[in-house]
Amino acid sequence: MPLLVKARTQWTIAPSPNKKTVAFFTTKPEGKKAEKAKTLGVPVITEDEARDVIGPPLKGYRERIEHFVSQRPDYYVDHVFKMGDPVSDAVIARIEKRVGFEVPEAARNLFAELNGLQWFWTYRMDVPPMEGLDWTQTGEFSSEFWRDVKAPDNNFNLGLVCIPDVETIFFSDWHLGANPKDVVGRKVKLGKRKVDAPSFYSNLFGFDFFDTFYPCGLWADPETKDFYIVYGDDHGASWECEPVPLEGYMEALISTDGTDRLVMSGGTKLNGSPYKLLMMSIRWNEVIKARKG
Repeated sequence: MPLLVKARTQWTIAPSPNKKTVAFFTTKPEGKKAEKAKTLGVPVITEDEARDVIGPPLKGYRERIEHFVSQRPDYYVDHVFKMGDPVSDAVIARIEKRVGFEVPEAARNLFAELNGLQWFWTYRMDVPPMEGLDWTQTGEFSSEFWRDVKAPDNNFNLGLVCIPDVETIFFSDWHLGANPKDVVGRKVKLGKRKVDAPSFYSNLFGFDFFDTFYPCGLWADPETKDFYIVYGDDHGASWECEPVPLEGYMEALISTDGTDRLVMSGGTKLNGSPYKLLMMSIRWNEVIKARKG
């Protein structure tokens, strides 16, 4: 929840309330910190009430990320920053037919504002002009895309988001680690859950192409009827990370400048503590250093 509050309100998040606190969010309304907030006259907001404050999931996302990018210092050079036009109701209906249930609220709100997201920025790096990102290249470190990214010194700061259009995501013939026909009778471990392997791979779609060794997929979970972001390892040989709600993943792209990715270490709620970051920036730096050497 702290991640969502920061992304949606631009408020500064502090561990405990003080006189300057605007509101205190807590999962323990009867705890000591909540009592301190009440004493200071600070509104105490529970996790169940937080949605009323931050608004519908991913509503206004396009405007928020455009504002964020426009306010960054000039030394961050955005080589590519583009989003596709909103997804039509007809395409949403096709997606629902493909996954077998209604498109969840967060995804519906997102697709109503944009269709795909390409964002690539660097700091003090030599990058040739580019009109857009090719998702077949951004995740492959042997591709022309990575060969053309050069750093003049030890400053390897960059951010990369490459989410294709929904036609590519939901209607491509993906085999992210396994063909559903080849894993009949098997299970896939996803955090604390074990799910039917053929069902998992049938409902797994390529999503954000930043490193094919650690593939990032969108999983349409037929049990919860929701969309989650899942991470594979070794080109999809395993998918053991806890699924991340689409809302949290997308909001984290803003808060981390597209440099790292949100990972869940346990639980399914956005309450702060179960989350950490997949430090993709470190891996990208290693790639660029190897290219330079």
